[in-house]
Amino acid sequence: MEGILLIFSAFGLFLILLPLDLTWRLVVMLALLFAIERLISGPVHWSDQGLGYALGQAILTLIALIAAAAIAVRMAIAAGRGGLTMAVIRGPETPERVVFDRLLAALLGAVTALLLGHALATVLAGTSWGRTLDLAVLGLALCGAGIALVALRAGPQVFAASGFLGLAAIAAFGAGQSDRILTGAQSFAEGDPWCLATGARAEPITAAGQLGFFSLQKAEFGWHLVVLAHDGAETRAAHWSVRSQAFVPTRIVASVGMRACHARTDYAQALAAGQIDTRVATVGPHTYAVPEGFAPEMLTDRVRIRSDAYAKVTWRSETEPGHLELRHGAKLRPPPDEARPLSAIDTLRSEDRVQILAGTRFVADGPYGGDRHARISCLRGRYSDQNCSVEVETPEALYEFDLRFADIARWAEAADEVIALFADFRRL
Repeated sequence: MEGILLIFSAFGLFLILLPLDLTWRLVVMLALLFAIERLISGPVHWSDQGLGYALGQAILTLIALIAAAAIAVRMAIAAGRGGLTMAVIRGPETPERVVFDRLLAALLGAVTALLLGHALATVLAGTSWGRTLDLAVLGLALCGAGIALVALRAGPQVFAASGFLGLAAIAAFGAGQSDRILTGAQSFAEGDPWCLATGARAEPITAAGQLGFFSLQKAEFGWHLVVLAHDGAETRAAHWSVRSQAFVPTRIVASVGMRACHARTDYAQALAAGQIDTRVATVGPHTYAVPEGFAPEMLTDRVRIRSDAYAKVTWRSETEPGHLELRHGAKLRPPPDEARPLSAIDTLRSEDRVQILAGTRFVADGPYGGDRHARISCLRGRYSDQNCSVEVETPEALYEFDLRFADIARWAEAADEVIALFADFRRL
């Protein structure tokens, strides 16, 4: 984008000295080149938009606006003097002008191809047809280009043919995306177990056909696809860039919400054979296998199940299912000032319970069981329906679950059962 703006800024004032028919053609050509560059390069990531980037953009935009204003004044003066006629705008029918007009038609066709390719990649996203779909788009685009060359003439022929050929080029290049994803992921993993993850709201990757150029799920926000490589305690990540057709190393942020996947050294073979089990996922340094009956939600940093699926926790909330959650590597936040020691739970008198149920906030916090730290928060926000939130921090993970206030004295027993439940789900 900066290059096109710089060219326009450098020659914008010079354009006002040219004949009107050549001036508007050059302006349209620069605008089309700018559109092509923007569509191919994509937006600049927010992490790269520092103060220098903003100042540079502001200066280039200001100069471009000055050049555009000069051209607009030139056109307005010509119109005011009656010199802005169709004959003047078209200009003389010289061979050079005909070539220029066809070049503009070709550029317009290229912009249309990029827009159409983007639209098809959005509409067809989420299918599992993979390379077959890419080749189908390629074939249809080539047929369209052939029809345009036979049935059309002059400018419309150039526009339609360049548009269809541009779409065919996109489909032909995109047909190799599946192989590039798998090859790039294996190269990034460097022999470590790996897998392909999608956004929390997207469908998990279970077949190679989902990796096609048009089939790949496109996230509205965040990353389309991420490769996760696990080498024990550390997880490395890289997101797939559709435009550059390569994995870009990145850092997994919990707030992004990436779906966890099962890292394995033979992931590519398992994907090709359709042997991906979505109930199994690698979270932190461990692999968990959770039965479907627990309605599991496994992200890169956590495992969550519905508490009503766990019959052993008989003191769960009766008004809503609640949840049991493990967050790998998470820590408790600093306790509030009014937090009491855990021993205060055992000494709650009946009048204290009445006050708490009347709306007085109750928080108990403190260490227990050697290397564990617990916090019980009751009657605040979503817990105001006589629920409590129990959080237990261990050296490896943070466990959280809901507990009825009536069963608050049994919080330690419930915590042991929840921790044991997640341990049962753990494979490695």
